[in-house]
Amino acid sequence: MDSVDSSASSDKDSWIERFLSLDGHEFLCEVDNEYIQDSFNLYGLRDVTENFKHALKTILDHYDTTASDSDDPDFNNARVLYGLIHQRYILTRRGLDKMVRRVGFV
Repeated sequence: MDSVDSSASSDKDSWIERFLSLDGHEFLCEVDNEYIQDSFNLYGLRDVTENFKHALKTILDHYDTTASDSDDPDFNNARVLYGLIHQRYILTRRGLDKMVRRVGFV
């Protein structure tokens, strides 16, 4: 019965939660949706991200996608955009605090 419960809960996970759970993403933290939705924090990223609007909507769960198909171009665009947003986020006080907790220093 636990396997049914865990699969049901994984269906409810956000794109970000599924993305962060993939192997190799141990040093990424969850960026707050409010930060991602603030256009000031995204300044200049539209020019360096393919299909920016779709990638942003994927990250914010406006599309029904999974974070496991790394061959999918939509996944790769969202992955790149999330990485760029993450770079900026971890320079904020809240981002630094999350990273410290994520890597286990506290």
